[in-house]
Amino acid sequence: HAFKYEEVPFLLCRCARELGWGCGENTIHLDAFQMKRMLGNLPRGNEVHGIEQALYEAADDPVDELASLEQLKVTLAKRPESVVAVVCHFGVINALTGSRAANGDVFECYWGPDNELKVLSRHRAPVEEEGCVCS
Repeated sequence: HAFKYEEVPFLLCRCARELGWGCGENTIHLDAFQMKRMLGNLPRGNEVHGIEQALYEAADDPVDELASLEQLKVTLAKRPESVVAVVCHFGVINALTGSRAANGDVFECYWGPDNELKVLSRHRAPVEEEGCVCS
């Protein structure tokens, strides 16, 4: 919903999947048809690319979570855009930035001289003490 009025590409990226690969809750249990049907219910969901590559294991997939994070950094660095939004889970954000995210938080980052993401600022999601205002 955040980018439904923006002219930006949408890419489902296997290397951005949540850490803890052995946990069932960190695994997508949909096939490509089911994923496309689910995305079809979202604004611009029919414009998401990379569904098959993200859902199915490939011979050149990273062997572990750390290698996957490194592949994500390479993927981000190769993007032609000067600004990229990564929508992912806590573990990935924490591993890439060293910051503990809450649901819906936005981190503005830049590439540091050491080729690591550095947090410029954090924008907290609108939450109440009991939880998200949208629940």
